[in-house]
Amino acid sequence: MNILHLEMSQFFSGVISRVAEESGYQYRNEKSIEAGMAALSQWDFDLMITANILEDGEADTLLKTLADTPNRDMPVIIITSDESIENRERFFALGVMDYLQKNDLVPERLKLYFRVINSGGEFLEELKTFKVAVLDDSNMSLHVIRSIFQYYGVNHVKYFNTPGELVAAENFDLYIIDMVMPEMSGDEVLMAIKEKNHHCGVIVVSGVSNRLNIAHALALGADDYISKPFDAREFMARVKGVVRHLVLLRELEDKSRQMEELAKRDSLTKLWNHGAIHEILEHEMKFTEGQDLSVLLFDLDDFKKVNDKFGHQSGDDVLLAASDLISRILGPEGEVGRYGGEEFLAVLPGKKIDEAEKLAEHLLGHMRELDMGIGILTVTSSCGGADSRESEDAMKLVELADERLYTAKENGKDRVVTG
Repeated sequence: MNILHLEMSQFFSGVISRVAEESGYQYRNEKSIEAGMAALSQWDFDLMITANILEDGEADTLLKTLADTPNRDMPVIIITSDESIENRERFFALGVMDYLQKNDLVPERLKLYFRVINSGGEFLEELKTFKVAVLDDSNMSLHVIRSIFQYYGVNHVKYFNTPGELVAAENFDLYIIDMVMPEMSGDEVLMAIKEKNHHCGVIVVSGVSNRLNIAHALALGADDYISKPFDAREFMARVKGVVRHLVLLRELEDKSRQMEELAKRDSLTKLWNHGAIHEILEHEMKFTEGQDLSVLLFDLDDFKKVNDKFGHQSGDDVLLAASDLISRILGPEGEVGRYGGEEFLAVLPGKKIDEAEKLAEHLLGHMRELDMGIGILTVTSSCGGADSRESEDAMKLVELADERLYTAKENGKDRVVTG
C-alpha cells in the first residue's frame, strides 16, 4: 500500500512514517496542497493522510480540489488538534473516512487503519455478508438501488417504501434511507434507527443537497450522504466506504474488549486477578441471592522455600502447574482467580460447602501427584472454605475462608477446613 501524507510537522510525519514502514508500506510526505496534488498526478496512492493546516491552504480546499480529480474516491484521514464538532461534521460532509485528534495518534491504531484500508476489494465481500435495509418512497429509486446491488452480487437486502415498516423491522447492519419521506421525517427515522441499533451504518440519500442538510444528517449519526441522482460507481464507492468504516470500528471494539479482558487477568497464570475474581464473587452473591454458593481459598504450602531452594523460575513453574490444575478441576464448576502471591480463590455458585469440600479434597490429592521435575519437590496446598449460608457479604465470606485456611496451616497443612 502507498500512503501520501500532507503534514508540515516533522514530528508527526516521523511518527506516521515509522508506522507505515513497520507495516511494510510505502510512504511519501509533502507539506502543501500543490505538492500533494502533483504527487497524485505522478504516482498511485491508496490512502491520503492530511493535517488541517498546510503551507498553502487548509484541508477543506484540498478535499474540494481532490473531488474534481480521478482520485476523488481515495480514502482520506484528517489528523488535527482541532476538537470542533462543526469542523468534524464539515470534513465528514466533504467525504473524509475519519477525523483523528493528534492525541489519539497511537501506532497500534494507525496500524489497524492501514491494515483495514489495505484490505481493498475485501470490502465488497464484507458487504455481501451484511444485512442491508433500503428505505425510499420512490419505486424508481428502489429499482435503481436494487439493480446496482444485484449487479455487484449483494443479495441480503430488504426494500421498504414506508418508514414505519422499516423502524418496526429487525435490525440491519447497514441502512440506506431517503431523508424526505411521508409519515415520518428523515430525522425521526434516523434517530429511531440509531436508538435501537447503535452499531449499524447509515447512509442518507436525498435530492436536496446543501451543506447544511449534509451537516445536519451527519450530526444525527449518519455515516455518509449521497445526493440524487447518483450513478452506480459513486453509490458503490460510498457504500464500500461505510462498510470499511464499520469493519474498522468492529476491529477496534474487539481489540478494546481483548484489552479489557487482559486487564482482568493475572499476567503469569492467566487466571482472573484479585480485583476481577472479587468482582465476580460480589456479582454472583447478588445474582444467586438465597441460593447456594461456596468459596474455597487455597494457599500453596511452604512456597517461600521453593523460591529460596530452587529459584524464582521454579517458583513460577509451580504456580503455573498449580493454577492449571485448579482451573481444570474447579474451572468447570465456577470461576477461579489468583488472589495474591501463591493464593487462589474459587467461586462456586450452586455448591453447598460439603460439595465444595469434596472438590477441594479431590484437588489436593492431584496436587500431591504433581511432578515438577525439580529434585524431590512435593507440591501441597492448604484450603479454607465457606458458603453463603454463613454470610451474605462477599468480603466476610472470604475472611471466613481465610480464617479456616489459617487453621488448616496450623493443623499440619495439606488439608481442607470448612467449618
